[in-house]
Amino acid sequence: MTDTQKDYLVIYDISSDIQRKKLAAYLDGYGSRIQKSAYEMHLSETKVKKLMKGMPRFCKKGDNIRLYEIPDKSDIMNWGDERSTNSDDVVIV
Repeated sequence: MTDTQKDYLVIYDISSDIQRKKLAAYLDGYGSRIQKSAYEMHLSETKVKKLMKGMPRFCKKGDNIRLYEIPDKSDIMNWGDERSTNSDDVVIV
């Protein structure tokens, strides 16, 4: 039995620079950064559960992290340049 993979979007608004960089480093292990505070991921159910289990440690009072399942990536429209998955403001912890 295979663990089916689905597409997800994580967006966040974290006030602390340190916590934001730690969260970005964490998310780099799961997907691709598409904007400064947004990641796309293609994950199995097992991986998404592991991802969700680790999220609370990055979210303090006043912060917000959202995870959306993307039902059909063909519905996504994009304007402008594709974002690189590399970023100078990410610190690997």
